[in-house]
Amino acid sequence: MNTCRLFSCLLVLLLAAPAHAGNNGWFNTYNSEIEKGELEIGVLADFDSPSRFRRDNDALSRYNTAVLELEYSPTSRYVTELYVEGFKTEDTGRGHISGYRWENRYRLTTDESGWNPMLYLEYENVDARIHHKMEVTGWINPPYDDSGGGDREHDIDGKLILSRDFGPYNFAFNFIGEHNLDTGVTEFGIATGVMRFFRPGRTRTATSGRKSEACANCAPASKDEDHCCCGSEMKNCRCDHCNGPMSHCPCKPTGTLGLGAELLVALGDSKAFGIQTGRQEDYLCPVLYYQVNSRMNARLELPIGLTSQSDGLIRVGASYEY
Repeated sequence: MNTCRLFSCLLVLLLAAPAHAGNNGWFNTYNSEIEKGELEIGVLADFDSPSRFRRDNDALSRYNTAVLELEYSPTSRYVTELYVEGFKTEDTGRGHISGYRWENRYRLTTDESGWNPMLYLEYENVDARIHHKMEVTGWINPPYDDSGGGDREHDIDGKLILSRDFGPYNFAFNFIGEHNLDTGVTEFGIATGVMRFFRPGRTRTATSGRKSEACANCAPASKDEDHCCCGSEMKNCRCDHCNGPMSHCPCKPTGTLGLGAELLVALGDSKAFGIQTGRQEDYLCPVLYYQVNSRMNARLELPIGLTSQSDGLIRVGASYEY
């Protein structure tokens, strides 16, 4: 069984299982939310039609990439994640393991105030020519001689993550720096997103301070925490979530729908910083999120290429929380 078939089977198993999850529905942009004790497994898949420049310059045909991710949050401020990824090209039909990534995120504040800053650090060792589009940075067609690249990318990626709720909307902004350990060049980019969730059958009583109907018959789990149903079996779902503003409630009952978008913009690198749309890839990405049940979600993204260097993409993902 080749790599992509294996990842496809994992995706089918996830979708058939009873699940919650990551990046607030986006595929590239991060917000600052962390749930202590969360263990999550996920699958991401891209169906990529390379830009004309990449087809000609890199001799690329259509290809698919798949990523298996395992995430754990030991505290309410720190989360670590391991990715293993592979790809299959249309011309050969063969699958390959292309590399791995080890990601770490640390939230600088504990309260929900301001833009809730978070720091991100990742090491990646992936195929330089074909890999999953986890960030959009640097150049596709650099404005300088770029003939010294190798077959592998050994990078240290850093991000500053900011996110905030405005009413029912969650906004996030990421500034990205990817430092290549072999060439010493650092590539830059930004990812920013907006998302709104529509939760079915949820009673809001924020102004009255009373329990919602969903909480009325639920006994507190302890004297310190007033746990409740909230229309969801998700762990750490508390009555103050039910009673508070919808935008601050992390509980996503079955049938929750998320609609949003993210903007991905490359900013050049340490050799040539800036925006030249004829040489970079940029995307505007509508996102659809669906909470299958209390532990499982599925996502679909249809990126719109904003430059001639942008690829044609379809993206799907699913996550299961233990």
